[in-house]
Amino acid sequence: MAMNGQPGCPAVAPIDHVYGTLGIVGARTTQDYSEKSELKSEIEGVGSFTFFAPSNDAWDLLDPEIRASLLSNVNIELLNALHYHMLDRRMLTKDLKNGMTLISMFNKQPLQINHYTNGIVTVNCARIIHGNQIATNGVVHVIDRVVTAVGNTIEDFIDAEDDLSSLRTAAIASDLMGKLGKPGQYTLFAPTDEAFEKLPRNVLERIMADKKAAEALVNYHILDTVQCSEAIMGGGVYDTLEGSPLQIGCDGDSLTINGKKLVNRKDIVTSNGVIHLIDEVLIPDSAKQVLELAGSQQTTFTDLMAQMGLAASLKADSEFTLLAPLNDAFSEETMRMDQRLLKLILQNHIIKQKVCS
Repeated sequence: MAMNGQPGCPAVAPIDHVYGTLGIVGARTTQDYSEKSELKSEIEGVGSFTFFAPSNDAWDLLDPEIRASLLSNVNIELLNALHYHMLDRRMLTKDLKNGMTLISMFNKQPLQINHYTNGIVTVNCARIIHGNQIATNGVVHVIDRVVTAVGNTIEDFIDAEDDLSSLRTAAIASDLMGKLGKPGQYTLFAPTDEAFEKLPRNVLERIMADKKAAEALVNYHILDTVQCSEAIMGGGVYDTLEGSPLQIGCDGDSLTINGKKLVNRKDIVTSNGVIHLIDEVLIPDSAKQVLELAGSQQTTFTDLMAQMGLAASLKADSEFTLLAPLNDAFSEETMRMDQRLLKLILQNHIIKQKVCS
């Protein structure tokens, strides 16, 4: 079959070495930096490499101070950074398994691989946007951000981050801090101190003083899988360690939790998972007192319970069932009743044991 006026079979695109392949896939900045750092001769030569090459846009997204620091010391800092994006063997995307840890060419530092059921592959939560460009001495995968070395655990990050002191207190109170320092594949939606400050003070103090409630609260923010933001294409339901599910989705560039944009910093990669900082505390039913389970259509009932002093009688160390009427159930005649009679009626809506429907 002739093609473009030439006889014979169509020509196959020529295969170049890894350095040349960086140009073929359009990763010109990475190619330029490979020359500046003297990596060029290594990836032109004999060997078998995998290069997770940041795209041009990825370099532009990198913090300007970090980028300037790399370029100020190309033979050490920049070369180390590029070696961290490389493996000393060829691995196609089909070889990159979910939860796999690979050893990079920089000081044997690990790279965390996630291969999701929707086909997305991430490296330290950087998404492969152009994979499997074969070279004569390896393969190039273009990624959408520059990755940095990971050494700390989730526990280390919480312990060191000033803005997570309230979460740290809750994790320690619930004996969960140590768990977050052990090997695993976790996602932590970490509420900032500002998020905790939005809670009513009495609610926050009650939860912190109750080990079971604190444990339920912290576990409700943890998944036992790594969910990088780049892998979340649409809505999905994920079970938390507390047992209740969270609805995780995306709205443009923003992650959503239960339909709300709560994430203010995403994809903080650690050796045992990923952290997304959120600006609202998620409280599961298991961390609430019974009266807090009432919804927005039962506010008349909850207000009256407080006014009559009945809310205070619902002790945290006991179990209750409330038969909570909707707001519309309270007629004007009911609201004009003698307070003693109204209190008696409300007491008839309290069962002093837990009764499931």
